Amino acid sequence: MANGYALFKSLHPVGGLYRYKAPYAPQGSNPWSDGKVYLLTRWERPEGIDKKSPLLNAFFLVNGTERCVDISFFKYLDAVE
Repeated sequence: MANGYALFKSLHPVGGLYRYKAPYAPQGSNPWSDGKVYLLTRWERPEGIDKKSPLLNAFFLVNGTERCVDISFFKYLDAVE
């Protein structure tokens, strides 16, 4: 599993742009907008998780604020090339 997180991180480098693709997501409390492009700013272990853990979360710049997501959220994102 540790190699899976490292591989995923290498396939999605910091500085990458991603388009959100979830038009069915509820709006209002959802800061993400369908079709809008977001910047991946960093990868980091979740707070409270041991430094030896391979678990990583991605941080995106969303409306001027960094938002933390786990790798399962990438199913709602398309890389912009």
